[in-house]
Amino acid sequence: EPSGGGIENVVLTSEGKAVLGLAQSDLAHFAFQGDEPFAEPYRQIRAVCGAHRLDLWIIVRRDSQIFSPMALRGPRIAVGTTGGESRIIAQAVLNAYGHSEGDYRPLFLSISIAVHGMRSGEIDVIFYLSGGPGSALTDLSEELGIRVLSLDREHLKSILDDHPYWQQSRISGETLSGMENDILTLGIG
Repeated sequence: EPSGGGIENVVLTSEGKAVLGLAQSDLAHFAFQGDEPFAEPYRQIRAVCGAHRLDLWIIVRRDSQIFSPMALRGPRIAVGTTGGESRIIAQAVLNAYGHSEGDYRPLFLSISIAVHGMRSGEIDVIFYLSGGPGSALTDLSEELGIRVLSLDREHLKSILDDHPYWQQSRISGETLSGMENDILTLGIG
């Protein structure tokens, strides 16, 4: 069954409501230690295996006037679900670029609802943590055209200095139709 993401999966697994749940490596560590976003340690969880890396996708419509994370003052931003890590990474990126809540409107939405909102013009930006574009972004790129925003090296270094458990990543410019260049972004195990 779908859940809200890695944070919720830790809680569901710990409560015995799920036998196995997926979570990013840093979230599993934070859960075990009882560090934010967890209020208490979840010492009963165990790692079974590692999977592929997830990359941060920052998506805007191709006709958008937003060309950099620096320009994210004012838009309606789908930052992911409340139970997932996309919102945590989105907050770190927005903070690094000098944006605080109130400068933009965060919307806590699943990727399918966020894509629907971008189609209808209700969403300006989507933050999406994923191992690839998935069908939602692939379809969106073919229907109305999208751009993926790249992080600049200076801000990326600042984010990684504050979050050493994340890593620099690169999304190939050949991943989606309409992409022209490789994208510098955040990655997480």
